[in-house]
Amino acid sequence: MKEEAEIEINLDSVEKGLKLCISPKKEGTLFDGFDSALHNNEARFQLIEGCFYDYAISDNRFILGDVGINIIQRHTLKQNIGTISPNIFVGTLEIPVFKKDERQKCASISLEVQSVQPGYRDDYREMLEFITEKSAEFLLESNSPVLHHFELEYPKDSQKLYQMFSFIQSLVSSVEFKDAIHKILIAPSTKWSETYEQKDVRSIRRFSNGNVKDLVKGGRRTKLTSGHYLREAGLKTITERIASIRKIDSVDTSENRFVKHALQTFLKVFSQINNAAPIGSKLDSESNLLINQLESQLHQFGFKDISRLTSLKLNSPILQRKEGYCEVLKTWLRFELAVKLIWQGGEDVYGDGKKDIAILYEYWLFFKLLGLFHEMFKIDTQDLSSLFEKSEKSLNLRITQGSLIALKGVFEAETKKVNIQFNYNRAFNYKNQYPHSGSWTTTLRPNYTLSFWPFGVSEIEAEKQELIVHVHFDAKYKIADITDSIRQDIKELDEEKIENRKGIYKKIDLIKMHAYKDAIRGTDGVYVLYPGYKTPSRKEFLEISPGLGAFSIRPSNNDGSMNELKTFILEILDQFGNHDTQSEKLALCTIG
Repeated sequence: MKEEAEIEINLDSVEKGLKLCISPKKEGTLFDGFDSALHNNEARFQLIEGCFYDYAISDNRFILGDVGINIIQRHTLKQNIGTISPNIFVGTLEIPVFKKDERQKCASISLEVQSVQPGYRDDYREMLEFITEKSAEFLLESNSPVLHHFELEYPKDSQKLYQMFSFIQSLVSSVEFKDAIHKILIAPSTKWSETYEQKDVRSIRRFSNGNVKDLVKGGRRTKLTSGHYLREAGLKTITERIASIRKIDSVDTSENRFVKHALQTFLKVFSQINNAAPIGSKLDSESNLLINQLESQLHQFGFKDISRLTSLKLNSPILQRKEGYCEVLKTWLRFELAVKLIWQGGEDVYGDGKKDIAILYEYWLFFKLLGLFHEMFKIDTQDLSSLFEKSEKSLNLRITQGSLIALKGVFEAETKKVNIQFNYNRAFNYKNQYPHSGSWTTTLRPNYTLSFWPFGVSEIEAEKQELIVHVHFDAKYKIADITDSIRQDIKELDEEKIENRKGIYKKIDLIKMHAYKDAIRGTDGVYVLYPGYKTPSRKEFLEISPGLGAFSIRPSNNDGSMNELKTFILEILDQFGNHDTQSEKLALCTIG
């Protein structure tokens, strides 16, 4: 991308000579993505979130329309000029152009708003792909009615249609799926097949019964010479060419038929979405790119020579184990479920063409933590089914900001058995009187809460006896290096206030962690989860808990950080119930 000091957008389609000029208030925040925008399916001219831009329309009869809270700030006296402030919006910003007197939309201008986080494009794709994968996985594990037949119905609302598309396109456009098709093209599954061809009778080395019959009765015959040994058998003529069977390597296997069927299924769904999309919309262009990808894959590998799939053998060793084929099978199974899922929470992530990477990070972490806790503890499958809600024609994924999700499990070790509850958006109400669960000061709602209490004791009784322990986690995608926040100088506090208004949180996140720890009863630890490159030390106390701190969990490299979090939780569980710890002694003194 090329940095620009000013960009000029031609609006001749509205009125000849009409132009929109945009200039940044800070260097290095305005770009022309002529070369890369098409590849990433983004608008050509690109801004940075949290920055400010002056704009001016060359004719004062035209103005820019509102697209969000204070994003377009028109000058009080001259409304054809003003400021564009994307704030925390990330994605494609569609700005309408109006004729001031008529208030009729004349045109729409597309601007791309980049995230301040480097690599956010890859993060966005990987997180959305992971959420789709985990949703399908938990749906298969739960008691949800996955065998119920759904007649696929495309939403009439363009925004909801785009949500549906975004949720399933992450599977087909993923690097894993593209690599799988490439592996199949390089080393396809083959089988020995017999083919018939007409060969010169003189080239036949071994005659079958059919060859002998063709030799005697076949057409286009030639006379034998007078001394030929076959004349002794009563033959005066023989056929010139005989149908011979030849063994060949054929790609027309049941596994390759399945791959062709999967690609055709994907193509059909995306073609139907494209037909339902408004012409010229972002959904129209994005679905076209995906359709071209699938058509290109179907034109390779000799798919035209592969027969139609008549039966699906899921127990095929090739589909189960061979590189490429197992990935396509996995993608197809997830796609079949994902296409039936409606995710209302997706409106916060990609509604109106935006890419709210911070909210997506919060959702992504929910599924990462649930996957970890599902592995560590025995999460009830009935609880997993509560993630989904069946409607007449679809399955709704119930993960949305502010909605409570509570999943229970049990941790079993050699010496102890502990009740576990993983909560998303659990509110601790200050109105709840001690010793019930709640807050001392005001109602607080951490993103994620992991609670432990002794097995055989109810949660209410554990709260009364102060036997329950809460560990809270908060998702903060905007933080790049939390150690900078810890070492922050007082002179930087004024700058921080400005950045907080832009959605770039720093020390305020740590202050909130202190509030959780001090206000919520039974809290033993509060931790920030952020996509940085370093996890700061959490050893603020002599013991593993109580404590404050952070974990670095990045979408592009999360296995190591999740293992670190797992080890940390096991250490807390190891400490839980140990009467020699400070927290246990304090609880016993309070009860006594």
